[in-house]
Amino acid sequence: MDNNIIIDQLTPDEALSILRQLAEEDTDLERKIEQIARRRLTDINAEEIAHHVYFDLDALAVEDVWERAGDPNEYIEPGEAAWEMFEETLHPFMREMKRYQDLSMPLEAKHCCMGILQGIYLFSKESQSEYKNWADDAPSEHFQLVINNWKESTKDSADIAEIEDFVRRELSDC
Repeated sequence: MDNNIIIDQLTPDEALSILRQLAEEDTDLERKIEQIARRRLTDINAEEIAHHVYFDLDALAVEDVWERAGDPNEYIEPGEAAWEMFEETLHPFMREMKRYQDLSMPLEAKHCCMGILQGIYLFSKESQSEYKNWADDAPSEHFQLVINNWKESTKDSADIAEIEDFVRRELSDC
């Protein structure tokens, strides 16, 4: 049987388990795996992230706000429901930024931060979504939250200055 056929049929958990076992058994292979992983993780594009953030936020529907707010078991204000939805939408992007920080990959974390900020900015300026009316303060407050979360793990004053300059130059009225 062709080995590639077997590899192609592995579940993600099986593949990860095998990769870990190979890394434990061979330190040279472990280093090579880490090099390949780092190369893959460094392929990050702030504009692409911005597009995904904008698309995901713009896809939020006012009907979902009403549905969430009108849950008979647990009523919440529509504005609060919209806020929660905004937060939940940004969560995967924020988690990705944190992952880069945890991996000591500050350049990638910075680019991720820039992409998230740009996506929020685009949403606040360009989206015609009715949802946006229910979450008026969410873009500006989450914009600042993204910056604050990024800064918590960033010690490089040049990176901080670069983000501040980026915001001032490109996203000044968010």
